[in-house]
Amino acid sequence: MLFLHLGAVVVGIGLLVGGGELLVRASVATATRLRVAPFVIGASVVAFGTSFPELVVAVRASIGNHAGFILGNVAGSNIANVLLAVGVAAACRPLAGARGLRPDALVMLAATVGFVGLALWVDVLGRLGGLALVAALAATTMHSIRRAGADMAQAAGEPATQSLAWSAVVIVASLAMVAGGAEALVAGASGLARAFGVAEAVIGLSIVAIGTSLPEVTVTALAALRRQGGLALGGILGSNMFNLLGVTGAAALAHPLAMQGVLTPLDLAVLLGTTLFLAAFLTLGRALHRGVGAGLVLLQVLYLGALYAGSY
Repeated sequence: MLFLHLGAVVVGIGLLVGGGELLVRASVATATRLRVAPFVIGASVVAFGTSFPELVVAVRASIGNHAGFILGNVAGSNIANVLLAVGVAAACRPLAGARGLRPDALVMLAATVGFVGLALWVDVLGRLGGLALVAALAATTMHSIRRAGADMAQAAGEPATQSLAWSAVVIVASLAMVAGGAEALVAGASGLARAFGVAEAVIGLSIVAIGTSLPEVTVTALAALRRQGGLALGGILGSNMFNLLGVTGAAALAHPLAMQGVLTPLDLAVLLGTTLFLAAFLTLGRALHRGVGAGLVLLQVLYLGALYAGSY
């Protein structure tokens, strides 16, 4: 059984890397041909596509009434998106903010504060509240796209040589690959964790969160290596917004979601702190160098160590 879980992990990683490479290529080609800023593609297609695993996990867990699994996945994924995805990308190549991201960073910060408030003071998030979160996600996404669309520019990079129809096929196939890869990885890693007696709440905050965030890690790192900073950071911002509003909202729509007391003060503090860091980076316009990227990855490791140290 352990070998089966290990095999699922290996297959999942392979699908994530391959799908991430295809997704970056097709997204940049689409942005170039449509003369749309890469950020728009990153904040919509790439962000929602790479967050699809979190959505699937949340809806399934909600039906089974596993609030800790859902909220742990949302918080842990957003933490990993900043510490791991942005950290790995900056460690691969110094990462600079893209024009037009500051307002979206502030909206993401506001959404995070709202999520923390729900986790601290709301007992149960009902279906009406879930619908409100999903509607807020739709409104903020459309506003970002319209604002970016008002300043269209030719996307940087190589000229697009493939048709829009083929790019669409590649995007759909790559999203299926990253979703399938995340499913395989989470299934294998969760099986290994349960075999060694790790609590489900810790699995949600660590293995499942990182597993479902690996598409973001892969896409962000590859986009940074291809000097597509707008695509990389737009994807992270969009993914975090999708997790906070879309995943939480969809879970509450599927089944009323317990909020208060599910996440620990440490989890909420790390979530808020990492979001503040990302918002400050984008607002101040400073570049993230390799040393800072390595430091972010180290913080992710330390946070996981604290989680597992407290689970025994």
